Amino acid sequence: MEKPPFRQNQVCGSWHMKERLGTGGFGHVYLYQNQVISVALNLMQKT
Repeated sequence: MEKPPFRQNQVCGSWHMKERLGTGGFGHVYLYQNQVISVALNLMQKT
């Protein structure tokens, strides 16, 4: 499976993409950080 290009500075409201954590058969996992409330979460993008 080919990795999509990682675009570091993606922003959605106060959420900023920090890094791609992994890629697998079901999709890609990214780490997002909220700049307002200092919360981090992992988000999976299905392929």
